[in-house]
Amino acid sequence: PAQGIGSAVGQTVGDVMVPSVPTVPMDADLVDIAGRRAHAALKRLIVVGAAGRAVGSVNDGDLVARVEQRARPGRLAILTRRAAVPALPAVTAAQLMTPGVLSGPANTPIDDAIQQMLVTIQALGTAWADCRQKRG
Repeated sequence: PAQGIGSAVGQTVGDVMVPSVPTVPMDADLVDIAGRRAHAALKRLIVVGAAGRAVGSVNDGDLVARVEQRARPGRLAILTRRAAVPALPAVTAAQLMTPGVLSGPANTPIDDAIQQMLVTIQALGTAWADCRQKRG
């Protein structure tokens, strides 16, 4: 049976997290990123800096949205595992990633983690609105 948020009461982040996630270095090229993503069970790759700390993530939306229009059909075929990786534009994980990764200790209660996510989402929404307003 599917579990809802209510079933997480009393659980910690460690109870529900995926302990091992696929990663790519910031300087990974698109061929490496697409190949790792095609073989990953999760729908995103965590981008790590030189010190090994998470600095961002790359998901399918990042790959599709940030690659040139003319290259998109090929990227979609890769993501759906229906094609080999063709010649790709020169771009790195640092250029593709969505910056920032929420993290915290495994013993964090789920309700605290949800609050932290909501505050972060609200702050991102405010920053996005400010950015759009400045662009006019």
